[in-house]
Amino acid sequence: MKKRLAWIIGGIAVIALALYFFLPKSNGLQDLAKQYDFHTVKRMDLSERIDATGKVLALDKKDLYADYDGAVEKVHVKAGDMVKQGDIIVTIDSATLKSQWLDAKSTLNQAKVNLTQTAGQAATELYLNQLSEKNALQLENYYQQAAIYREQVKQAQERLDALNARNDGYYMADNERLFIRAPFSGKVAWIQAQKGDKIDPQTLLATVMKPEGLIVEAQVDQNDISAVKTGQNALVTGKDDGQSQNPGVVTEISTQGREAGNVAGGQAASDIIDFPVRIRLDGATRGLMPGMMADVTVLAHELPDALAVPAAGVTRQNGRDLVKVRRQGRVVQVAVELGLKSGKYWEVKSGLKAGDVVAVPKPTVLAANPGAGTGKRGMGPFGGR
Repeated sequence: MKKRLAWIIGGIAVIALALYFFLPKSNGLQDLAKQYDFHTVKRMDLSERIDATGKVLALDKKDLYADYDGAVEKVHVKAGDMVKQGDIIVTIDSATLKSQWLDAKSTLNQAKVNLTQTAGQAATELYLNQLSEKNALQLENYYQQAAIYREQVKQAQERLDALNARNDGYYMADNERLFIRAPFSGKVAWIQAQKGDKIDPQTLLATVMKPEGLIVEAQVDQNDISAVKTGQNALVTGKDDGQSQNPGVVTEISTQGREAGNVAGGQAASDIIDFPVRIRLDGATRGLMPGMMADVTVLAHELPDALAVPAAGVTRQNGRDLVKVRRQGRVVQVAVELGLKSGKYWEVKSGLKAGDVVAVPKPTVLAANPGAGTGKRGMGPFGGR
């Protein structure tokens, strides 16, 4: 009887031990949640990203000036406004222009009077006197004077027309008011003028650009330049509140490196070489203006629909890449083969499948145990695959 009881007690103990070790425990799951963030392995588009800093340049722009001294009467637009060809940008009040306009108009009127009088004198001479050797010379003199006055009328008219409307459509003048107009449809990049400003022919009033004419010249580190190719896609971060991502394409790569300096053009560091890379921005841009410095990301290698795992969940031990995976309420360590490493997510070629749940140590755990999640000694024991 005692022997039978011992067998029963022993069997119960074995079952209890089995349940303890093999059944998930709720407090164990809670402990795991305190130690790890869990991420589901899934497919996504990956790319190798090369970060750089670049300067925004305008390929197609026009700086607007006035050809006369004067004062700014009105500014009709502000920086960033879209304008159509011929739209008024700035109105200038110019006494100099008025003086020249009145002088040109007076010259034209006088030339017309001289021409009319000379033509009349020639007609009268021919009507009153029969043609003779004497009056023939006088008539020839009238005709020569008429030709001179006719040329003066032409030149005076051209001068007045030039004051009223420049041939290139740059601006139009009306007496003493000068209208600075948009030379083409585009965006107002800069407005330098303010109402009441005194200006002269050297004063820059505004700059108009074509939005599709922007490029960025980025400085790519010598260690990354070999991965950059023409035709690769790029993203340029705008300076607007939303930090808009402006798409572009790599169009030129310089073969001549230069010493790198800080983004403000400070002291160069001779041991660092950058290579200029030009990126053409596609379509209208947001948050970018000529002269700005901007953050650039070149998508050097793009891999669509790749099986990806958080980079923070990968450790390296004894020459192997390892990932912690949650299985049956426990965290086990699995060897994986990695492919493209792209920022926060890396490609997994083998060792995991879509739907697996990867355990990434929380920052607080890493701080308390520097070996955790780094592949260094000090990492706690985990089961194998």
